Amino acid sequence: MVFEVYSTSTDYYNDNIRYAETRCDNCGKVVTFSKNIDSQHNTLRTVGIKTLPYPCPQYTPETIKNIFDEASQCYSHNYFLASTAMLRLCLETVTKNLLVKEEDRQQNLYNRIELLFDTQHITKKLRDFANEIRLEGNIAVHEGTIDQNNLQDLFDFIIALLEELYTQPRKLELAREKRNQRKEQGKSS
Repeated sequence: MVFEVYSTSTDYYNDNIRYAETRCDNCGKVVTFSKNIDSQHNTLRTVGIKTLPYPCPQYTPETIKNIFDEASQCYSHNYFLASTAMLRLCLETVTKNLLVKEEDRQQNLYNRIELLFDTQHITKKLRDFANEIRLEGNIAVHEGTIDQNNLQDLFDFIIALLEELYTQPRKLELAREKRNQRKEQGKSS
């Protein structure tokens, strides 16, 4: 079991207690540990185990997954503005990863979304989702407001986008590989 440290903090009432939040790479659960640094025993105490409120879709590239997971972690702590900003960054990263030409990657987010639609990398539905994320991200960053219900919608939108761009194509690719392997095994029998 591999744990990735998300955050560390000091107890509000006791400077000698430290907390660390980690996510298990195998199951995705978040574990909170505490440690009394004045203690004679070098032990960690498990405070709580929870799953991320919005797990990242399977087969999402690691850089995008890390951003998405941070947005979900922010949401779990009621940091809605930070969560919205991270979802917008997730969208920024997705659009840049999908474009081949460097000059296209340098375009602003709106233009990158339109370019991906025009070149049929994304459907109209995904373009609309992407623009919702872009606009809500702008409002969160520039006006400092986000409604929790709108943020939940943004998670639904980015999950749909990631599933269509990464999860479904990879699942189909794996199914095709599995079918080809069965065909090859049938020939050798």
